[in-house]
Amino acid sequence: MFRRKRSAEDFAEEIKAHLELEADALKGEGLSEDEARWKARREFGNVRAAQERFYLKGRLVWLDSLLQDLRFALRQMRRSPGFAVTAVLTLALGIAANVIVFGVVQAMVLRSLDVPHADRVMTLGSTGMAFPVLAYPEVRDVRDDNTVFSAVAADAVQNFGLDANGVTRPVWGYEVSGQYFEVVGIKPLLGRLLSDDVRLIILGEGDPAYETALAVAARKFPAKFAYQKNYDERLAHLIEAGMDVTLIPSRFEPAGLSAMYSLKYGALPIARAAGGVQEIIEDYDPTTDSGYGFLFYEYSTEAFWDSIKRAREVFRDRMVWTVLMARAMARDFSWDVSARRYEQVYAELVGSDEEVAA
Repeated sequence: MFRRKRSAEDFAEEIKAHLELEADALKGEGLSEDEARWKARREFGNVRAAQERFYLKGRLVWLDSLLQDLRFALRQMRRSPGFAVTAVLTLALGIAANVIVFGVVQAMVLRSLDVPHADRVMTLGSTGMAFPVLAYPEVRDVRDDNTVFSAVAADAVQNFGLDANGVTRPVWGYEVSGQYFEVVGIKPLLGRLLSDDVRLIILGEGDPAYETALAVAARKFPAKFAYQKNYDERLAHLIEAGMDVTLIPSRFEPAGLSAMYSLKYGALPIARAAGGVQEIIEDYDPTTDSGYGFLFYEYSTEAFWDSIKRAREVFRDRMVWTVLMARAMARDFSWDVSARRYEQVYAELVGSDEEVAA
């Protein structure tokens, strides 16, 4: 059974009926009609107060007050549109200014440095200066003679002229001293990779910031690292044919053509399992002696570096590496394989239709 919720009008009718019944009972005791009505109202109490209690019982008072205030504000704004526009713009500017100021304060004061053990990082400088400025010999003296800090580093913003692909352009960068990366807790992947006995080649263009960094690295490590911005198909195949390992740290890799080329050339891929790559490369598992590549799943520097280290350990065993190369080069990516798979899918679909018809 469902019962309709009582409205304020229903409650008013109930009060009216109650008063009339009480007045009839009093008239039966010998009172006049006016006296009976007066006494019935006096015994019942304040009718308006009862109606207000009933009204407030089924409502959220604060919400009702808010709605009334909003209706009043809208009426006032409709009467004075110029004042309303001025008030809204003033509020918007004030809120925007507060957000900007809080963002700056939060970034510079409230939020801790994005480095390990931020509470232990200190800034050294001369007293009485707005910014901490030290000459490099002073930094060196502090670094060599201190018994408090585990590492000391300095940095300065500099304007450099970068020569990339025969074109020199100005770039802003940081000039840092030794132990800088130790202080801020950064382990650059390229530096870690080139610190080992490896040779690295990168071919192709992309983000200008990365192109600049690669050009600088190529000048710093000419015997270990080579970078060419302009892509060349023939050179790409020559590079892959001469490599031991291909790095494919792609965020998206829908086709996996690079992985196919690498496998056919015997350049075992270190790749992120994205898109078609995870269908082409089987991750090497030494416990079952299966697979021929090195996959990682998280799109991060550390996950990529862990896969590089895993491949490097396997590479030290030349016999195992040769087996993996042969296994990778034996993969067949021809249309014969694809055609047989299409035939198999077709046969399965036709067979299922015939079973349903039977």
